[in-house]
Amino acid sequence: MKRTILQSPGGLYYVLDEPSVSHPLNTTLVCCIQGSGEYVTTFDEYNILRVANKNGFSQDAANGIELPFVVIMPIAGKSKDQNMADHGLIMREISNVAKLHKKDYAFIGGLSLGAQTATGLLLQCRNSTQISKGEESSYKNPYIWDGGFLISGKVPGTPQPCAMPEIPIIIFGNTGDTAVPIHNQIKTMDTFNLCSLRTSKILPNKVRKNIGGVVTWPDVVIPEDHLNRLIITLGGGHGTSWNLMYDWYAKTGPGFEFHQWLERVAVPIYKPIHCMALLDEQNLWAEFTRPDGTVVKYGLVKQ
Repeated sequence: MKRTILQSPGGLYYVLDEPSVSHPLNTTLVCCIQGSGEYVTTFDEYNILRVANKNGFSQDAANGIELPFVVIMPIAGKSKDQNMADHGLIMREISNVAKLHKKDYAFIGGLSLGAQTATGLLLQCRNSTQISKGEESSYKNPYIWDGGFLISGKVPGTPQPCAMPEIPIIIFGNTGDTAVPIHNQIKTMDTFNLCSLRTSKILPNKVRKNIGGVVTWPDVVIPEDHLNRLIITLGGGHGTSWNLMYDWYAKTGPGFEFHQWLERVAVPIYKPIHCMALLDEQNLWAEFTRPDGTVVKYGLVKQ
């Protein structure tokens, strides 16, 4: 992976990891937003890489794992009011960053507060002041994104379920998570599904059953080609889905689910090649000069 530290015109620092292997997903961008516990107080190279190297797919890139897509890790500063990351600049600027680097597809997601930030953007959530004053959401330019992956997060503020009714969504959560319990991810699923315009509802792979005070999570079969999913993992903790989902080469579990989901959504886009052509009608042949300078000659069949 080729790594670059950049700053957007709006002031957001981010790490850009570009793939060095040829793959159909090379034109796909994946943005991974960190949680509340990962931030910098000084935006120097050391601190930026300290956060990037322990979060999302940027961590994999730092560890030498080859990924087929472009990875963006936005870097948050410390909140002014509490000991946690401030995602205000991310929610205002991340879509502009994606627009700079997007080729075919762009996906946004993250862990915990990062998932909350991504959920807020995709549902165009508003706070009480914005609602009372009839203001728009502070989450800017959401339509650059082609899908969202939400890990152990929740819905912030007041959502607008039909903000983006056709965008594919995949949600991850753990039944053993005490920091952001699984009912938050179920509520996120239900909120997206409230939109009557969402023709493809989010379906869970497990449902909660309480029989005589005993809680179980029986499996539910999701059709293989169904894009919108809630993947519930039994047990674990707050970081379990994070560690499991950011495993691109996993054979089972959340990492495998995300791999399959991304490849289903980011199908190769056919783009015609524009090139110079010479046509010899008398001798029935055509000669094409490709953009890279190579020449291809074809014989024609007379009708």
